[in-house]
Amino acid sequence: MEIKTKTIENDLEYLRQISKPVDFNNDEWKEALKVLDEYYENSDTVMAMASVQLGIPLRLVYLKNTDLKS
Repeated sequence: MEIKTKTIENDLEYLRQISKPVDFNNDEWKEALKVLDEYYENSDTVMAMASVQLGIPLRLVYLKNTDLKS
């Protein structure tokens, strides 16, 4: 799957939409999580990412596990 990030400059209307609730009874959220994980793995600057920022209008947020003591 090609990942295209959404930006305020280019996609404000898209980013302001109301994302759909996650239905844990279907696998749509699992695919979205794979996309978020792939994007995180290929970026060294991402700390948190909402799925809508990658074009997936679901109420999912990906948070990087950080250890501030290291």
